[in-house]
Amino acid sequence: MKRPSSAGCESLECPSKRCTRNNPPLRDTPDGRSPARKSPALPNVGSPFGNAINRPDPIRRQRPCTHAPRPNLVTMDIAPPTPDPGSAAVQFDRERINYAVFSAAVLLVGIWLVWLGSWLLGWSMGDLGIEPRQLRGLVGILSAPFAHASFEHLMSNTLPLALLATLTLYAYPRAAQWALPMIWLLSGLGVWLFARDSVHVGMSGVNHGLMFFLFLTGLFRRDRLGVAIALVVFFFYGGMLLTVLPREENISFEYHLAGAAAGALAAILLFRLDPKPPRKRYSWEDEDDAHAAADDELDLPRPDDVPVLWKRDPESAQGARILQFPTRVDDKGERHTLH
Repeated sequence: MKRPSSAGCESLECPSKRCTRNNPPLRDTPDGRSPARKSPALPNVGSPFGNAINRPDPIRRQRPCTHAPRPNLVTMDIAPPTPDPGSAAVQFDRERINYAVFSAAVLLVGIWLVWLGSWLLGWSMGDLGIEPRQLRGLVGILSAPFAHASFEHLMSNTLPLALLATLTLYAYPRAAQWALPMIWLLSGLGVWLFARDSVHVGMSGVNHGLMFFLFLTGLFRRDRLGVAIALVVFFFYGGMLLTVLPREENISFEYHLAGAAAGALAAILLFRLDPKPPRKRYSWEDEDDAHAAADDELDLPRPDDVPVLWKRDPESAQGARILQFPTRVDDKGERHTLH
């Protein structure tokens, strides 16, 4: 930090020159008072108190120069604030948001069109579902997420899919190109191999896979964006950790469990695919060793660095004084050491 000076603008170079040019400093008179300035004659205007007279202005001293270094006005030598992101970064971020929102909207429109088509044309949703271990049920691996058993089932999957798909496509655009198909196919394949003999439909398996993918990817990457998204999805949909277990008879927990396993596998394999944002480095991380050595003088030594009494060198123990604990005698005449 610059050393403050008590001198005014008269002895220091003012960058703007406004103080010394427009308001020259006043010099004290020999009697210790500052001379008063007289204002120009006032016009003779009528007033109940008579004609106006010339009166001296009150004593005016020099206005302090805000450009001169003086106490409480000098800025400290600290690291400058982080600059705002440039126009290129803002434009790139907007493109990512538009891409994520548009892609998630296309997926939502697809499941709603299938529902409306089946409702208007009288299609059976069971024809699009997964029938475990049946050859005709293999088609459901691709079509089952578009089919829903009821309107309530469709509404319960719409909002989670919109949020989770948007966050996945925005935060991890490269990994999402592989994670979403992997979750879609592996969750359906797991249902076809291990689920109960029934027809399994719905987007809930994909939703569970996206939730586990976002949560685990944020934990593996440990960057600010990933951790923030992991906390958000866990706050809203942390209950999906329990819905992978059997709860109700008409709910396909197998689809939930298979989707969660596929999302976890995708997070393990793909969390390094997207580059991490640049890490902000603070000024105190670049301090030289001199400051660190000066701070070490004030720190107490570690317990491992302080040798015990019986392990000290004889030379360093010269002049040391050993205190002996007094002994006490009880009623039975036994001697005990105080400790």
